[in-house]
Amino acid sequence: MSSTKHARFSLRLLAPLLALTCCLPVAPAQAQSSFMLAMMQKYPMRIAGTPAPAVMAGSAYRFTPTLLQQWSAVTFSISNKPAWALFNIVNGTLSGTPSQNQQGSYGNIVISVSDGRNTVALPAFTLTVNANPALQLTALTASNSAAVFNSAPVISGSPDTELRITSTRLGTSRPASFAMRAVSQNAAHVRSAPSSPTTSGGG
Repeated sequence: MSSTKHARFSLRLLAPLLALTCCLPVAPAQAQSSFMLAMMQKYPMRIAGTPAPAVMAGSAYRFTPTLLQQWSAVTFSISNKPAWALFNIVNGTLSGTPSQNQQGSYGNIVISVSDGRNTVALPAFTLTVNANPALQLTALTASNSAAVFNSAPVISGSPDTELRITSTRLGTSRPASFAMRAVSQNAAHVRSAPSSPTTSGGG
């Protein structure tokens, strides 16, 4: 069989297959959109997760919700966010480190997510910032140290009586040490000693 006849024979065999391929239905964009919408309605987007209800001052807080049945791009949002916290609109993460002076309860916090068609949200929750004993002790120690070093002690009494040191800032009056009394007495004796006689020149 010549090459020309062989080519004609092959085309006659492939013709029914080519015709079948051309006639296969192609899903239009509208049909694909309808299918996606049906799936979104049957399996709606959901958000899950349980935020920790409390954090200690000076400690880091972090919560990221879980997104279920995501069919398209989404955007997270939050209402009543604590001032000390940050929020990520891409993954819904709430994070931050409250300070000691930010203690208290922050209520009715709501994290939600939207795909442009539907919006779902976690139940509202309250986040409480508790006092940190370690930070309280540090602040108290610093305050007491400042009071001691900033106070102006007043020394009262005479060399013959017990000297006392009074701190007006701390409101205390305590006996001075024996060494301080001895130094004061020596200084008083030096001040009361007669001056040395002077000799004039000449004969």
